[in-house]
Amino acid sequence: MKKVLIFIIAISVLNLSNNSIFAQEYKSTVGIDAGVSIVGAAIRAVAYSEGKTASDYKYSSTPVLQLTYGYMLTKNISVGVAGSHQEYKFSIPDGSVAAEIKRSNFAIRGLFHYGSSDRIDMYSGVRLGYTIWGTDVKTTDPTLKPTLKTLEKNYLGKRFAAQLVAFGIRGYFTKNIGAHAEFSIGSPYYLVAGLNFRF
Repeated sequence: MKKVLIFIIAISVLNLSNNSIFAQEYKSTVGIDAGVSIVGAAIRAVAYSEGKTASDYKYSSTPVLQLTYGYMLTKNISVGVAGSHQEYKFSIPDGSVAAEIKRSNFAIRGLFHYGSSDRIDMYSGVRLGYTIWGTDVKTTDPTLKPTLKTLEKNYLGKRFAAQLVAFGIRGYFTKNIGAHAEFSIGSPYYLVAGLNFRF
């Protein structure tokens, strides 16, 4: 969090300096992101609900990996598409549970951009899409089977996903290349950061 705040302050300071060298109209932005989600916490919660502790299981996950494209319709409105992917692995050392879970999300995004600076871009918006879950869960423990079935039935599979992009900020180091951070509410992530390219 401290690094994100330092990034935002640095971009703001850059924006106060000679802004005119970036004066040019850009229509398209491509972003490459990595981020975090709350699904890992949910998987851990399932383990704890069965009386397990952190030493009783192994868990790993990839960051949310994402690619976005946005097109400026007006000075303040953009529309675009986004695709993200994340994978999780969970197992209990005694072999009673071994699970691999994957999810991919494909969505459209609409963003409102604040201000008109060429060096810094702040925005909010919405993301509407579809999440596809893939699971491979094996268990020999009969007490876990009902929990896993409930998890698959209620939370996995294919489903609609909505997200509020609460606040995003992009800063540009050159005319075309910059970095960004984005805070969101809803699936598939709550925080991402990465590089952005405009043209």
